[in-house]
Amino acid sequence: LLPYREHIWFPAPYLFIVWGFFLAVLSSALHAVLTLIDGAPTIAAESGTNAIPLTFLFMATLSQTYRGPPVVVLLIMYGVGEWIRWIFVLRYTDGLSGPVVFKAPTFNGMVSFAFSAIMIAVRMVALIRARIMLWQDQKTYNTVWKDLVKSDNNFKALEQLHELVEELHYRDGVILKDSSSILRQCVRFVRPSGGSLAEPNSTSSAAAPPHQWEVEDDTKHPLLSDLGLEMVPGVKDSVSRVTSFNQLYCQAAIATHLLKVRLLDWAAASNGMFPERAMGQSEASYAYLSDIKRDPIRVSECLNYTCRMKKHERCMEKLLRSYKNDVSRLLDIARCCIVFDSLQHLLLGFKAMASDPEIVIERIKNRLSTGYNASETAGYRNVSVNLRLVGTQAQALGCELHVCEVQFLLLDFAQLKTFSCHQRYVKARNSKGS
Repeated sequence: LLPYREHIWFPAPYLFIVWGFFLAVLSSALHAVLTLIDGAPTIAAESGTNAIPLTFLFMATLSQTYRGPPVVVLLIMYGVGEWIRWIFVLRYTDGLSGPVVFKAPTFNGMVSFAFSAIMIAVRMVALIRARIMLWQDQKTYNTVWKDLVKSDNNFKALEQLHELVEELHYRDGVILKDSSSILRQCVRFVRPSGGSLAEPNSTSSAAAPPHQWEVEDDTKHPLLSDLGLEMVPGVKDSVSRVTSFNQLYCQAAIATHLLKVRLLDWAAASNGMFPERAMGQSEASYAYLSDIKRDPIRVSECLNYTCRMKKHERCMEKLLRSYKNDVSRLLDIARCCIVFDSLQHLLLGFKAMASDPEIVIERIKNRLSTGYNASETAGYRNVSVNLRLVGTQAQALGCELHVCEVQFLLLDFAQLKTFSCHQRYVKARNSKGS
C-alpha cells in the first residue's frame, strides 16, 4: 500500500488495528442493546460482556503509539476479563430460559495468557543475553576500579569529589535535580510586558541574576510585543516543555560550538586530554591539550571528535524505547567529554567547571562515588554533568536554556572503551530495548 500513500491519503497500518478493535467493541455493545430490546437477555449478556475484554485489546494497540500501560499487562487483563466474562455468562444463562449460546470455556483467554507468557519469557531471555554480552567488560571495569581505590591518594580524591558534588547540590540554597530524577528541556518564560519579575511556574535549579530578568527593547519579538507579552532570557518555564525535535537540534548545534570554548578552559586548568582518531583508525588515542594547543587544526579536530552531536537514529530510539515520545527528555544531543590521566586532575577539571560563571549545573551523576552501583552501567564509571550555557552569547543566540551533557572520564576507563567493546554495548542495549 505504500506506493498509493504517495498519491492519496492512506491511514498508517497501526490505525487499521486500532480502529478494528474499536469497531469490535462498539459493535458488541450495540448488539447487546439491540438483542436486549428484542427480548433475548442471554445473547445480550454474552455480547455486552464481550465488549469488556475487547476494550483491553483496543487499549493494548492504542498504547503502542500513545502513552499507556505496557502491552503485556493489557493482554493479561484481557485474559482475566475473558475468564470473568465466561464465568458470568455461564452462571447467568443457567438461570434463565431461552437459548443457551455459551456453554464452552473461552479459547481467547487461554491464548492471551499463553501469548503473554511467551512475551515475558522472550523479554527475560533478552535481558539475560544482554547481561552475558557485557559480563566480561563489566569484570574488566570492576578490576580497574578496585585497583584505583586501593591507593590512598585516589581514595582521598574520591572523597573530595563526593563532598564537592554534595556541596553543589545545595549551593546558593537551591537544590539540584537528583541523579535519578527526571530533567527536561524547557522554553523561555513568557510574561506580560512590564509585568512582575516573579515567575511562579519556574523550578529552575539556579535563579537567574537580577540583570537577566530585564528584557531589552531590541530583543523583544514583534509578535509578542503586539500581544503584550515578552520572553525573559535565562529563565525557564518548567510547565512549558520543548516539544519540537527540530528545535532541540537547532539549539544543540549552537550550544555545541559554545561548549567547545568552555571545554578548552576546563582542560587547560586541569591538564585535560581529548580523544582523537586518525583517518582509517578504528580506535581513538588521547592527546593532552598542553601538547596540541599550538596546533589549532589538531585542536579543532579533537574538539570536533569529542563534541559530536548525538545521531538522529539514536535519538529516535531513545524516544520510542525509553521516553514515550517525550522530546523534552533528550538531554545529551549536545555532548562532550574530557579525559584525565588521574583522579586528581579530574577533580581539578570538575572544580574548574563548577566555578565557571558561564554555566549553570542542572544535574550531576557521580558514577565515581564509592556508593554507586556500577552494575547499572555494566561497570563503566564516569562523572556526567547536565548543564546549561548561560553567557551573553548563549542568551543572544537563544540556547541558554538548552541542557547539554559533559562527561569527565578517567583514562583507564576510556582506553577500555574500544570499538569492539562499544559494539557489544550497542548489541546489549538493543537486546534490552533501551
